[in-house]
Amino acid sequence: MGSVIPAGITQIGEGVFKDCGFLEDIEVAGENGAYVAENAILFNKMKTELICYPVAKTETSWIIPKETSLSRVFARSKRISVKWKKTDVPDDRISDPIL
Repeated sequence: MGSVIPAGITQIGEGVFKDCGFLEDIEVAGENGAYVAENAILFNKMKTELICYPVAKTETSWIIPKETSLSRVFARSKRISVKWKKTDVPDDRISDPIL
């Protein structure tokens, strides 16, 4: 099951996907000026913030985009049940603060 964010959506409130236990992927209309999806994961347009990692996504590993705040990624992972077995942090990000 997936979700499509249309072009006109400019704000997504905290917890909007909270009860979406079957959400496998997210797509964003190309004309959307606020959000983007990469590998079915929702980010703000600049990819500095992870908005939603679909709970039912079948992959167990992913590479955090270089633009994305590590602290926000790990804060979100604590609030949702994710099955990440491996999260790759690019070498040039190893010294970034996590929390």
